[in-house]
Amino acid sequence: MLPAISTLFLHKGESAALNPNWSGENSLDSVNDYTSLLSSSIGFGAGLEEFLVTADPSLALGSISASADSPPVDLPRSDDNSSGSLTVNLTQHEISSSEAQTFIGWEWQKSTTLWLNEGVSSEICHFSDQIKVGSKRTKVSHVERVTGLPSQFPFPSEATAFLIDVTNIPNLDSNATVDALLKDQVLMFTPEADRPAVVQGSTPMSLGSFSAVLTQKHSCRRSKPKCCGAYACESLAPEFTNVERRELDPNSRDRLVEAQLRTREIQDSTRTGQVLSFLKSISDWQCGAVDSTANRVCSGGKAVPKKLAQRRPNKNYVLVCSHRDVIQCPTGHRMLEIPDFIDEDLFLKAVNGEKIVEDEDQGDECCKVSSSRQGKKGRNICPFNHIKEGCPFEAKVVHLPCVAEMFVFIPHEDKHPELARKCIVTYAVAEKYKECVRKFGLGATVAKVEKAPSTKEILGGLTPSLYHLSLVSRDTKTKLINQVKSEPMNQARHENQTVESYISEQRILPDEKRYIYVSECEGRTAIFGIKHGIIKYIHKVRTLDCDTTFKPVVGKTNVYEINGWMPGVNAEVTLGRVWIKEELLALVRRLTNQKLGFVALHRSGTLLGFNADMETAPLLGMADTLIPTIDIPSVTEEVLDALALIKWIVRICYSHIKRGIPDISYLPREDQDRIHNFMYIETSEDVEEFKLWIRTLPDPNGVLLRWWEQKEMHQWLLPTIIQCLSDMDPDDWHVIEATTNSEKPSMRRTMRKLGSEWGLSNHSYSTQPESIFLSASHSLRVFRYNILDTRRAAEIEIMLQSGNLHNPRNEVSHRYANRNRRRVHATEKAKQSRGEEEELLAAKEAVAVAQAHLKQIQAETNVRLILPGVFVPLDRGRISRPNPDDRGATRDPHRESSTAAVHANASSSDENITVSTLTASEHATRSNRKRSGSTSLESDAPPKRLRLGPLKGWGAERDGVNISAVEYAQKHWSEFQDEYPEMLPSILPDDV
Repeated sequence: MLPAISTLFLHKGESAALNPNWSGENSLDSVNDYTSLLSSSIGFGAGLEEFLVTADPSLALGSISASADSPPVDLPRSDDNSSGSLTVNLTQHEISSSEAQTFIGWEWQKSTTLWLNEGVSSEICHFSDQIKVGSKRTKVSHVERVTGLPSQFPFPSEATAFLIDVTNIPNLDSNATVDALLKDQVLMFTPEADRPAVVQGSTPMSLGSFSAVLTQKHSCRRSKPKCCGAYACESLAPEFTNVERRELDPNSRDRLVEAQLRTREIQDSTRTGQVLSFLKSISDWQCGAVDSTANRVCSGGKAVPKKLAQRRPNKNYVLVCSHRDVIQCPTGHRMLEIPDFIDEDLFLKAVNGEKIVEDEDQGDECCKVSSSRQGKKGRNICPFNHIKEGCPFEAKVVHLPCVAEMFVFIPHEDKHPELARKCIVTYAVAEKYKECVRKFGLGATVAKVEKAPSTKEILGGLTPSLYHLSLVSRDTKTKLINQVKSEPMNQARHENQTVESYISEQRILPDEKRYIYVSECEGRTAIFGIKHGIIKYIHKVRTLDCDTTFKPVVGKTNVYEINGWMPGVNAEVTLGRVWIKEELLALVRRLTNQKLGFVALHRSGTLLGFNADMETAPLLGMADTLIPTIDIPSVTEEVLDALALIKWIVRICYSHIKRGIPDISYLPREDQDRIHNFMYIETSEDVEEFKLWIRTLPDPNGVLLRWWEQKEMHQWLLPTIIQCLSDMDPDDWHVIEATTNSEKPSMRRTMRKLGSEWGLSNHSYSTQPESIFLSASHSLRVFRYNILDTRRAAEIEIMLQSGNLHNPRNEVSHRYANRNRRRVHATEKAKQSRGEEEELLAAKEAVAVAQAHLKQIQAETNVRLILPGVFVPLDRGRISRPNPDDRGATRDPHRESSTAAVHANASSSDENITVSTLTASEHATRSNRKRSGSTSLESDAPPKRLRLGPLKGWGAERDGVNISAVEYAQKHWSEFQDEYPEMLPSILPDDV
């Protein structure tokens, strides 16, 4: 008997379904090696109507035909329970291989079916007379044998059976059953839709090849997963819904992906798009005002616009809580500022539901579709912008149901002997061992990798031999090590290889594989690290974001990274790395067959501008390079030098500008706000007025004036900061965000993947097998960017082809909402900080007032310190020493005998101190005593030493009146002179 394991998918076409009286008596035989599946579909496009398991060794072999009078496969139900056991009636059918080759009717031909998965192909066999399959006498006209498991199946108009071989599927769980495998890898079915009903006593079926006796009957278990449908915007365009899907068409999927990418690119490329995205971002915003006890007193307040009494910074309105006038909150409701790039007039119209576009707009149609396997988070509202009849509206995400279902019939797996475990090196096992080899580095051998601590760390404490049976063989491991060493970027190189030899090797490589490009000018070498697969996206970004203040390299060589935000995939992309910035434009033209162009300078330009910090040299160098490429005559006449060109394409990061503003806390609050918001000056006349005004401000150290003179010294700087002075188109100016912070995540990602010492760094040696070794005159250089950029280019390509984003909740409205939360949080922290500062200032003022009162009390009591330990009341003219019992009483407040002595001494020494005066002086320290656990002023408890710091809070009570800490210290100074000798001057009267 020939071994076989496959799955036959049977699809019954519509024509066959309408005519049950088929002709022909051919049928398919079955053994227990196969899985039976039935499926039906109504609605949501065409669906799989019927799948039935059948098995025939001839199908697995590829050239055997069944006889015309063979009975069909019998799959009767054992009971009414849908998950109960079934019985497969297997009919014996013996035929030799030679007879199979010559049997009429089973000639396999190459199929024209276009599969959407790589590595999936098929062959087809046609039948003039349909053959019967299954107990319902279903007939098929075609049997298609598929190699590999596709993620989607076509829906032919004629009844067709698909025979799927599941034995050679990569990265397959060895314990997976066939039905679980289908639900896992076929997109229309979800693993959570239904679980296979395993009959008691059965064991999980291992995928493999085995034979069986044909005369036996085997019971089956059945699973019934259903299609989970999809989620889509309620305004989904009809071109994506009113279609009948039969054959697999990659262009249909590509059209949907391209529509989504195009929508993302225009989400915030216009003022209208920015307003709609910001309006959507505040739809879920809620006020969370709290009271003094941190309990929320406002929950659910929406953001509504409120006009300001004074314009700031370039807005007349601010967003406040809708419950602001209803619920009074001690700490204030939350407030949200409108971003400076949002058109305020257009935003107010959108909030009020007015028309924001005059002409007829088709924005009510959408292309947002997501798989039901991606989770339910963030599916309530469509993140894309929508306009209907000129007004914005919020579209909901709805579920598109599908009634397609599939029946899977699986023979009991315990009906055959246990198969021997195969020692095949799977792809996953091979990659795991290669990871161990790469981690070990150069000089890896079987024995060294086996004993390396890094190997046990990767394999969970096991050696390779214990990790998998296939790694017991030394020859297998040696073969894998040689494969790692032979990888293009991982070849072991001699440590004395020079930079020149490496550059020579790079120069002979084609551009598709090359990474290093070198240019020499006046004895200087410019090194470019640019990957062909990623630089082509430079024409899809909106701006170039370059931040030269970030120094990622450990060593003397600095890297200038070229980054850009790619709206199609909602991600920041590092397009290249330049160690000396020259010939960038030539490389872009060479690698992409398209010149790097700006909208303001070139007819076919794609870039709106250049985002940068205030580094002069890179900007002037870029401008000098661009001047000869300008092909717009009107611009050529106006742009005469690099300084003039910068005004057309550059916008400076506002974070870098505010970071350099000196400390002006000595100025009034209005003047501080005016300086911090000088970027939003609206007219050139106001700019001239600001120039005169800032020179009239007090500037003790001249720091403020020098800061402003630096802005005026560079002719290009103010036009790249203030919009009214720039030559850039106003719409482009508002679309470009004045920040280079968007590139920080890409820098962090690079550092996280390559470590703290990455890029071109100084090392005496390296053990990284994926590094390229270059030796300079003084040290060995390690270059690792190539691998990172190659991987990143592949990730972007996958996202563009599939439409699946790395972060599906990173649309424009999501980013605006996250920014709103960060700003509200920052405002709350600033408000809390200001409150703490005000409390501290009030406390300091209270201390000053208390000290003033204390001075007055000392003057009124006429008590001063003459000698250490001796106090002389001036009105008595005699010297009195403190009673020793007083000191003992103070040290032990529980001694009742000392309490009377202290009271007596206090009465004799302070007869002229009035109760009202002492009460006033003690009022300043009341809160401190309460926090320390002291008794109240009216308490009759014995005297205590109340300690809150040096002298503060010490005191004793007499007749219900608390003596001040300083007065007590003056009377009993010997208790304090050893512990606080530095405090003695502070308790002396001024005339001592």
